Amino acid sequence: MVISYYNSAEGYISNDIRTKKINNGFLITTDFGSWAYLNDEEFRQLKANTLKEPLLGFLKEKGIIVSESNVSSIIDKFRHNAQYSFQGVSFHAVYPSVDSNKKIARTMSKHTAKKIADFILQSASSASVVQFQSNDLQAESEIITYIIDYLKMKNDYNTKNLKFNILGDLTSMSNEILDLSIRENISLYTYFDGCAEVHEKNWGNYDQVFHWIKEITKKYKLNCITIASKNSLDYHTKMIDGFASLGLDSFELTPFYNDAHMFKLNNGVSSNDFLKFWKQILDYLVAINKKNFLAEASTRRILKSIVGEAYIGRTESPFNAISKLAYTCDGEVFYTDKQGNLHDIFRLGSVDDEYFNLLSSKTAEGIVRASLISNPIHETSAFGPYYSISPINAFAENGNIIEKFPNKRSRIIEGMFSHVFEKLLFDEEFSNMFLKWIDK
Repeated sequence: MVISYYNSAEGYISNDIRTKKINNGFLITTDFGSWAYLNDEEFRQLKANTLKEPLLGFLKEKGIIVSESNVSSIIDKFRHNAQYSFQGVSFHAVYPSVDSNKKIARTMSKHTAKKIADFILQSASSASVVQFQSNDLQAESEIITYIIDYLKMKNDYNTKNLKFNILGDLTSMSNEILDLSIRENISLYTYFDGCAEVHEKNWGNYDQVFHWIKEITKKYKLNCITIASKNSLDYHTKMIDGFASLGLDSFELTPFYNDAHMFKLNNGVSSNDFLKFWKQILDYLVAINKKNFLAEASTRRILKSIVGEAYIGRTESPFNAISKLAYTCDGEVFYTDKQGNLHDIFRLGSVDDEYFNLLSSKTAEGIVRASLISNPIHETSAFGPYYSISPINAFAENGNIIEKFPNKRSRIIEGMFSHVFEKLLFDEEFSNMFLKWIDK
């Protein structure tokens, strides 16, 4: 006789669930990213397989329990949310003037730029982001324009959805580059700390950067990133007031994991200090958002993953190991993260190599293996489904591509998810603000 789990007397089985006690109830999550918050009695019924309507129907709808009637929808939702796992390389960080030794060198030649562009177009992904990691926008504008024009010309035959970003220091901004960005719909990103007290210590040239932010935002969208540092911790209100005064609708606060600039300054903060600082920022943003819309982008990504619109962008789960590549001005190719970090151990080859051979090399295979090694702490965490194993973070923190748990990154992500869930469920002011952030 053929036996299926649907033969159970209850007509369902519990999905593979993870739990976390929050206040007087239990947060339940699944490997598929669905979740529910249950009180003690509801949780007891789930564990004892004694569910009755309407709770039974609710948990079926959320994918917390599995039956013949909902298994297909659970799989379809997971396939949609994790579609990036099957699309190949979709993020390409191009360094126009940084060589494979991570030193600022001459600007990339057109010969190398053409090879990089051709390499990018070989990706199996139907949609790709090309991000230029700029050290000097004016000096690099010609080669950036050349790569964009070449990719668009060749893309007529490849029909890829290409998007372009520039992450650069605004001290070298110009009206010509702004006009190029508007004309080509290039997303602009820069590091800015909101107030002079912090920005001058971390980056310098506050007045010049502030001037260009005002000029850009008169005509175009600008994305500001602030890396939490020792210099930031006492200035959360001034920083937020600075973002609000510029009329920005969002900014991104990111932790110091392995950013080269902050590493040189010995300016990183602990996971506890980061979480305290981030919570202070959220508290202040509640007051700000009663008058003006201002969202914190990392928190908004968490919210979007919680409501099922997408998995959290920078911490995709399950992990798509070789989804991001970086290219130096001498044509070397590195496995990288969304910040475009370069580490010698993740050097895969060069654009002179065959695309297939580079991505199936022993180094690439080792990265994939490292990203798939499970850890009991991560596997049993209620927030494990929302973030991945990260070989780059593991190497930056421990000098080994096998990630150890808990670590700084996992403590921060778990702390952020726990706080967001708690505020979303139990704090009306926060939940109102969060829902506006999701809808924007």
